[in-house]
Amino acid sequence: MKGKHESQRKCISHVLSMHPIVNLTLIISLLVFLNACAGSKIQPSTPMQTKLANYKSITINITSKIPGDEAMELERVLIEKLRKKRLFASVKSSRYGKEVQSDLQLNITIVDLRRVGGAARFFAGMFAGRAKVAVEGELIDNKESKSIASFKAEGMTGEHGYAGTTSQAIEKTANEIVEYLKKNI
Repeated sequence: MKGKHESQRKCISHVLSMHPIVNLTLIISLLVFLNACAGSKIQPSTPMQTKLANYKSITINITSKIPGDEAMELERVLIEKLRKKRLFASVKSSRYGKEVQSDLQLNITIVDLRRVGGAARFFAGMFAGRAKVAVEGELIDNKESKSIASFKAEGMTGEHGYAGTTSQAIEKTANEIVEYLKKNI
């Protein structure tokens, strides 16, 4: 068994030493792959001033500085994820009007958006670039009418050929927001 592995290592070493272009190609491929990885982040602007466990209900209000349907999609995904995690007894959308009552309000504004659609990803692959959704959020205590926290969040896909679309960037942004809320329960 030892001889078999030794001969395989010698064979690989021989191929790599004979073809320096293979080494260069492997290194470049690795760098492109690492650069193309997707990412997401959240950064508190104002630290959380109270634990969210004190709140039983939350209303989600999402607006966008960029025209399009992404605000509605982010709202749908975020509400779905919050309900699934059961962080609050009630999760509602502000789209139903002023009569929606809750202990806490989450106001989110989409401030930056880089769209990449399925067709662009399919035909252009990595050259379609990264889809990106950046938001600013604020949590409002409705009983006291005061801000208890604010944050900036971002979801981004990678650049490789199968990196994803705007919908995946929205999903990543929603995940960051849910995790932020979960850490502050």
